[in-house]
Amino acid sequence: QPFLNREELQSQKFNEGLENIDTKLDQANEKLDQANKKLDQTHKMLSEMQTELAHVSRGVNNILKGCHAPKLMYIIPEDPSVMDWINLNALVGEKVKVIFICPVTLYIPRDGNNKPMGYSMEMPRNWVRKYGPALKISYEILRIGFAVGRLFLPLPNLSSVGSSTNVMNVLNDNLVDYMKEAPDLKELADVLGDRVTLALLEADENLSKHEDMRTKINASYEEVKNIAKRNGDEDYMKTGLSKVVCDGHVEYVLDKAEIKSIYQQMGPSCLGLPQAELQARGADLGVVMKEGYLDKETAFGWKERYVILRKGGFLTHYESKEEWLGDLLGVMGKPKPKIVAVNRTGKSFKLTYEGEKCQSFKPTKSAVETNAEIQNWVEKAGAAGAHL
Repeated sequence: QPFLNREELQSQKFNEGLENIDTKLDQANEKLDQANKKLDQTHKMLSEMQTELAHVSRGVNNILKGCHAPKLMYIIPEDPSVMDWINLNALVGEKVKVIFICPVTLYIPRDGNNKPMGYSMEMPRNWVRKYGPALKISYEILRIGFAVGRLFLPLPNLSSVGSSTNVMNVLNDNLVDYMKEAPDLKELADVLGDRVTLALLEADENLSKHEDMRTKINASYEEVKNIAKRNGDEDYMKTGLSKVVCDGHVEYVLDKAEIKSIYQQMGPSCLGLPQAELQARGADLGVVMKEGYLDKETAFGWKERYVILRKGGFLTHYESKEEWLGDLLGVMGKPKPKIVAVNRTGKSFKLTYEGEKCQSFKPTKSAVETNAEIQNWVEKAGAAGAHL
């Protein structure tokens, strides 16, 4: 603009710059508002699912009033290298492990070697008729538990059935299909396939409309109790759970003083507690303290592994991060016994496990700050319970 003097031109450009800044700020504020709305929607959804989890858990207790047995069961291959664990029919005739999950923490009890506790058996051909209803109840609670992050693991996807489908839904749907193939379980499968059923059953106090279904569910749990009897363990001590009673309500929870205390104080109302409240009460046993790729020393040299360190000093490693993300309940990796000591040794660090077995790790070649990474792992192992 040739008719503007220098000061006027500078003033015009300055004003244009201010207008541009105002536009950018408006756009940023709009994006922030959208992000806040999405965050509010997410919090609302999680709160609703937390409520659903509590309703379903208490609904199950209502259905199984007279059944004194662990409520949440799961069946995994005895051999952790078996990949087709989603299709339970593929495990017929194979060695499997029946494990049980604490209903308060949704945590899997582990032995001193960091392996899931439970009962070994051969998968029977009639597993659907025996254990199908009990598994369906368990899967429903676990499905919601995953959705609200109560299982301390990321919600995995199953790529073969689509990126938007999570594994727990696949297990639920597969089990319903299996149950529908058994004539005497078809009606029950239809009802339990409706994912609001259990909350509705809780509202129906006398359960008169569902008496036959309740009978079949209880019969399935009797079969679960028979597994314990065959193992000479009618008190379920080999499961890592312990019987607790509150105002006449009986539950089997993690055999830890703090967990038993929570149920004894709160009874069934503690089922479905938010993660933050569980942590405040000292029930955050499965929290991941540190994760990432490390080189592990083996007899054949250093091998890269994806390593998971949990609170309590338990470490598990996988071939890759993808393998870990696909491990639904954290039961298929290579578990190590409890870490009792950690020592830094130059460019690596050494972990000593219960039983005095040692293992060395070091950052991978791709690590940017090697010294800082080693120090961080050492500090996290110490915070997880190891002696520095």
